Amino acid sequence: MGNVLRVESQAKPLPPRQTDPVMENALSDFFGAALRRLKQAHAAATTIEGKDLHIPTFEITDEPNRYGINTQTKIEMVTDWTWFVLRRYDQLRELPELKEGLAALSKHVEVEKFYGCDQSYFFHPVIELIETSKGLDVPQEMQAAAAKSLAEHIVDGRYQVETECVLKGFHSAVSPIRFDSFEIRNHTVGECRAIWEGDGKAAADGNSLNPGDFVAKVYGVADSKEHGKEYWEYLRQLQKVVFCLRLLKSGRIQIDNRPSMGKLGWAYGMPGTQRLVSPWHKGKTYRLSAEDVAAFHELWARHSKIFDSDDRRLSLAIKRFNGYYDRETPEDGIIDTFIGFEALLTENNHEITYRLSLRAANLIGETPQEREAIFNDVKAGYKLRSLIVHGEELKKQLDLPSAQGKVNLKDFGEAMSRYLARAILRVSGLGLAKPETELLPHLDKLALK
Repeated sequence: MGNVLRVESQAKPLPPRQTDPVMENALSDFFGAALRRLKQAHAAATTIEGKDLHIPTFEITDEPNRYGINTQTKIEMVTDWTWFVLRRYDQLRELPELKEGLAALSKHVEVEKFYGCDQSYFFHPVIELIETSKGLDVPQEMQAAAAKSLAEHIVDGRYQVETECVLKGFHSAVSPIRFDSFEIRNHTVGECRAIWEGDGKAAADGNSLNPGDFVAKVYGVADSKEHGKEYWEYLRQLQKVVFCLRLLKSGRIQIDNRPSMGKLGWAYGMPGTQRLVSPWHKGKTYRLSAEDVAAFHELWARHSKIFDSDDRRLSLAIKRFNGYYDRETPEDGIIDTFIGFEALLTENNHEITYRLSLRAANLIGETPQEREAIFNDVKAGYKLRSLIVHGEELKKQLDLPSAQGKVNLKDFGEAMSRYLARAILRVSGLGLAKPETELLPHLDKLALK
């Protein structure tokens, strides 16, 4: 296996793509006419209600498009661009040039059934195209052919989804890291520029992508009747991988900025993004070395199943452990961490500071000296958590009665998160049915030394 990181996926593989040159040519002409009409409408009215209606220039090429997908047909790119324009410029749809025609297309599509497909942003562009792109000078037989193709795929209820999930703060000596259901590789300069081109706000917010950021390309097949269940299995698999990477070692790694698209037949859905808060990518970089791969495989084999645990306490601890990486401030991250500790190591509010500190120390400490240090750190951290909850203003530099000494608030939060990671791994490794009755009383009886 060498330095290639592989994780088994339970999701079903993609079916082979089928091509129909006749239908592709018909749809290409169909959407080409839509594009021409939109430009005509733009020329007739450059502004509506004082808003600029500038339509960006567009060139059809045989190069892979901006989402890194293999070279496809002209129709897919024209469709993608046309839908983008329709969504962005609602006012254009009110112009007289776009109000008539395309009855054949809307007649062949079961709009109500389509709307029942979770109303995902993958589907909305198709509906909007059907309902609003009117007055196109396209022969009726071509309209009917396009309608038939779309209707077949909608009734079939299956579509393909391709998503890029950027892993912020992640650097690896193993490049790319390949999985059975997706791969993680470096972003290229071109991809970074294409995704955020002209998005000044994204760059100002620090959300712009940088060469060297890793991107996980997730591929899936979704069934609209099950709300994309199969596709989300792929994405959940990636979330599980990230969780286990976080358990393995420290560093800021998180899934961020997800440019996504769905594909129905020969047509792309409108690209959409799902962003997570990303303040931490400026922090400590997560570095995965070639030597870490074997350790990751061992951790994955022993602990990956806990991500789907039915144990309420363990599930909450895992959720809060992961939540730490998505918070805007170290204070919020510390609150998440200690909620995770409480879920894992307490059963009531009696002497919570002392019991939580004692149990954490006895659970993860390897030596008397380390147990004492952990006890003091967790005790200080819980008091810090209480100050945060009650709105106290904290100093950036903390003077703690522990081995931590004077420490930055962000670094202290990171240390607490690593303690929680070790506690999750230890509880998971014990495999107890009821930790609150089988483990916690035992930890209370142990002395620190």
